[in-house]
Amino acid sequence: MSDVDVEEVRAVVRWLRSEIGVPFAVVGGSAILPEVPVGTKEVDILVSGPDLEKVDRRMEDRADAPPVEPATGTIRGTEVAIGGSSIQVDFLSGSAFGGPEFIGYVLGPGSKAFAGVRRARPAVVFYMRLALDEWRENVPSIERDLRVGIPESTLDGAVAVARRFGRGAKVAYRVAEVRRLLADLDPRRQ
Repeated sequence: MSDVDVEEVRAVVRWLRSEIGVPFAVVGGSAILPEVPVGTKEVDILVSGPDLEKVDRRMEDRADAPPVEPATGTIRGTEVAIGGSSIQVDFLSGSAFGGPEFIGYVLGPGSKAFAGVRRARPAVVFYMRLALDEWRENVPSIERDLRVGIPESTLDGAVAVARRFGRGAKVAYRVAEVRRLLADLDPRRQ
């Protein structure tokens, strides 16, 4: 699978705006992509927990996108056929990150305008990556984003976002771990 570019993210956003009918924000590497070339493989979309069920129903029996998989949990994926390309789209439930308050934050001050919707700020993206139980799996993405130009202070921003949702201590610990791992990879960071 090749990297998604900004125009493909815009095409997915236009398609979603016309097809899913629920509020959403672009998150993950696809939210950072307009700022720096992060090399993401999919377009990540944040929706509320209840809206994830609506997305499931809207995706049923579509010719341009198979039903989202898996049918349960807080993340679902599909491939969307747009303009001759097949683009991986992952839907993430806000319930894993702070519920309705988190969705409200991301749809407001935690994001920037992009192609008629909102795209999460880098600190929000880092928070989401570090808030999950599988956070270690996201360290390579954080390292990549920092390497291509996202400021390291974004890690501190992730802690600030985490504090808003009662997860400050956990994310601060994980940020310290990320910094240690990055220092091991690049001694100049020490």
